[in-house]
Amino acid sequence: MDSLVIVLGFAVLAMFIAIKMWRQASLSPIDVSFVRAAASPQVAAPEMLCRYSSTGKFELKPACIFGLMSGGVVVGLLSGIFGVGGGFLIVPSLLWLSQLPMPIAVGTSLLIIAPVSFSGFISYVFISPTFDTMLLVKITLGGIIGMILGTFLSRYIAGQRLQQFFAVSIVAITSVVVIKQVLIMN
Repeated sequence: MDSLVIVLGFAVLAMFIAIKMWRQASLSPIDVSFVRAAASPQVAAPEMLCRYSSTGKFELKPACIFGLMSGGVVVGLLSGIFGVGGGFLIVPSLLWLSQLPMPIAVGTSLLIIAPVSFSGFISYVFISPTFDTMLLVKITLGGIIGMILGTFLSRYIAGQRLQQFFAVSIVAITSVVVIKQVLIMN
C-alpha cells in the first residue's frame, strides 16, 4: 500500500480520536473526571457496555465481552495497518467501552503491548544485520525522562484539561507526520 495513503488514513483516525476526546471533555467534563488515578470508577455513563456492579466488581456480561472483542479486533486491524496501538488506540477504546479508570486502562494496555513489543524487538535483533545500541539507549532515556516529567505534571493537570491537552497533542503530532510525509513525496 502506498505510504501516503497509510499516513493519510492514520491522520483521519488520529483526528477522529482527537475530536471525540475534545468534544467529550468539553461537553461533559464530569464524565472525564475519572481520568486521574484518585477518582472513583463508580461513575458510569449509561451507554458504556462494561460496568462495575454495586459490589464494585467488573461485570463481564455478553454485551461487554462482545464490545471488548470487537474493540480488540478493530484495534488489531488498525495497529496492523498503521503500526499504532497502545495508549493511542487501546486506552481510548477501553475508556469508551467501559468505566475502567485510567490507571487500569493504561495497565491493561501495557500488559497487551509488552509481549508484542518484546517479540518484535527480539525478532528485529535476530533479523537485522546491524543493531544501533546508541539509538536504543537514547529512546530508553527519552522514555524514562518523559515518564518522570509526566508523573510530575499529572499532579497539576487532570480531568478535562488533561484530555484536551492530549487531543491537541494528537493533532500536533499528526500534522507533523503528514507534513513530513508530503515533503518526502515531493
